[in-house]
Amino acid sequence: MQAVASVTGVPAAAMQSRRLLNREVRRARSLAWYLSHTEYGWPLYRVGAAFDRDRTTVAKACREVEDMRDDPALDGLLDRVGRGLAEITGQAEAA
Repeated sequence: MQAVASVTGVPAAAMQSRRLLNREVRRARSLAWYLSHTEYGWPLYRVGAAFDRDRTTVAKACREVEDMRDDPALDGLLDRVGRGLAEITGQAEAA
């Protein structure tokens, strides 16, 4: 979540909020869920539990992010953040 917060400018605390959120915060939260699922390999129920959301809500958000990856700028951003997370966690592929 901190990685997404740093690249979007949306505070991590805002992404955790249960209140109605503006579009920018919802998008950042969806990106954090998506990266938790794709980069860490967390099952949707685990992502949901970590963010206090139902797995079906997380699944819908992940599908929406997949659709948004048609935008080259967003796709590049997710690739960069994903590589950074892999380096931090030691999961970077050996060259």
